[in-house]
Amino acid sequence: MVLAVNDLKGLTVPELKKALLERKLNVTGKKQDLINRLTEYMQQEAAKAEEVTEQPESEEPATAISSSVELPVVSEPTKENVSFCSR
Repeated sequence: MVLAVNDLKGLTVPELKKALLERKLNVTGKKQDLINRLTEYMQQEAAKAEEVTEQPESEEPATAISSSVELPVVSEPTKENVSFCSR
């Protein structure tokens, strides 16, 4: 469900709760509490989206770790390389 902050007051409580649940937000409280919670969430999401779009284009993306890095080989545990603690 795509919402605008201006649309929230026109929604019913069940519609607001559905929108909150879709965003994994708390659904308890009065109608104005639900509106405030959704409004705050939407403003935070808009701010995050602006941060992503405001990155300068000249900035190069982070490069991956060089393929020449050797990672340790992890073997399956055996009786020889696993110690057991007795109680």
